[in-house]
Amino acid sequence: MAKDEIIAKLMADLAQANADKEDLQAQITQEEEDNVILHNIIDEQDVEIVGLTSNDTRNRKQIIDLLYDRRVCYNNIDDQAYEIGELKAEVSRQNRKLDDQERKIEELEAERNIYERVNDEDNASRSSDSSCTDYDLMDLTSDEEEEEEDINQDNEISSTTGNNGSDNSSAAGIKSEGEAMDHN
Repeated sequence: MAKDEIIAKLMADLAQANADKEDLQAQITQEEEDNVILHNIIDEQDVEIVGLTSNDTRNRKQIIDLLYDRRVCYNNIDDQAYEIGELKAEVSRQNRKLDDQERKIEELEAERNIYERVNDEDNASRSSDSSCTDYDLMDLTSDEEEEEEDINQDNEISSTTGNNGSDNSSAAGIKSEGEAMDHN
């Protein structure tokens, strides 16, 4: 019996060893499957890392592009601010020119008003003179014609000398009127 017991015990040990072997084999298979799963996860993570790196590169490029665009915008703003300053200066120059022209117009209108007033006063004094005869009226008409000739001659002289014609003609007209009064 001892031999049968030893054989039975060895068979039991062998069966246990086979069972342990199968358990170990199952564990090895499970670990290999787990390793495959982990490798797949690692591969997926590698793909994600590549994608994130690509996104990061794109984002960095976008940031660089945005910074460049911002610099361009600031430069454009500076250029436009300079142009606005130039335009304001030009508007100021134009306004000064307009003011000068308005002053000249006012001066010319004042001269014209003085000339008209002198002319009106002269006409009023002539029409109020009740002692005029037909001969005197004809004499006044010839004096007026002489005045016009004098004014025309003065205008021709002033235009050839390059002086302001309106100043000379008004002065000549006043002078001629004075001479006409002296003839009376």
